[in-house]
Amino acid sequence: MPYIILLCCLLGSIGLQGQQDSLFNDKLEQHADAFAYSYGAVLGAELKTIGLDCDKQSIASIVKGIESYAPLQQSEAFQKSAQTLINTTIQAMHHKDSKASQKELRENHNLADFYEAYGAVVAHNWNQFGVSVESVLIADFQAGLSMANQQSNPFNPQLGQRYITQHYKALKEQQLAQKQADNDRFFEGLKSQKNLTFSKEGFAYQILEKGAGRLCQSTDKISLRYTGTLLDGRVFDKSPADGQAILVDYKGVMPGWQALFALINKGTKVKVYFQPHLGYSSRKMPNVPANSILVYEFEIVDIQ
Repeated sequence: MPYIILLCCLLGSIGLQGQQDSLFNDKLEQHADAFAYSYGAVLGAELKTIGLDCDKQSIASIVKGIESYAPLQQSEAFQKSAQTLINTTIQAMHHKDSKASQKELRENHNLADFYEAYGAVVAHNWNQFGVSVESVLIADFQAGLSMANQQSNPFNPQLGQRYITQHYKALKEQQLAQKQADNDRFFEGLKSQKNLTFSKEGFAYQILEKGAGRLCQSTDKISLRYTGTLLDGRVFDKSPADGQAILVDYKGVMPGWQALFALINKGTKVKVYFQPHLGYSSRKMPNVPANSILVYEFEIVDIQ
């Protein structure tokens, strides 16, 4: 999105004057939701740089867009429509005198739609970083927008961005800690199941059907059928639906698979629970949230 600020991306070390730091910190202390105020201030400054203001009407439209996002956040078509409107409007602003463009857009009733779409994208950005719309104090967000629009405003957007970045970082650390606690609690609960064996690597498994012959070795190719699910039962990966086995290299699969393969042989059917570090870890994959416990059922068809 070339024209929309992604507030997580403006990182880096910037020389900031102590006086600006002090002024901004004083402003933050006046607001219960410093994140909302900072976000509004940075957003207002960005709009100002492209020739758009944040008067009461504009702010009301942005807030309306934020509030419209919640019931529609799963709609991909809605997001694409909002982004298209934003890009088209900003391109028009770049090709004309700013004041003339604003007047023309207001007369055509397009500028209010633009601000609403911008608000929806703001809410989407919050959602992407785990900030729910309901948790943000909109009054403080509006105050930040208004402050950025003042003519004699000494505000440096990098100051607000620095606070936003710190907030996102702290929020991510909190979410990771909560996720780890949830995972630890789940694995602790598994210990009550007598049919499970726990490995030193960090997974628990149940042999559903015993195999025979030698165990898998690191030089082997392994033919298998499998299904991978999340704890809520959603399937995120599986071998072909027609029952065809797939062939994998022992060393070419994720760490959890390798650790399990070393314990089983041809003909084994097994159910296994992998801790995140044995799966995708903190990476967010298609259909798999970061730091997820992965549940697999394997059937080892052959070892080559």
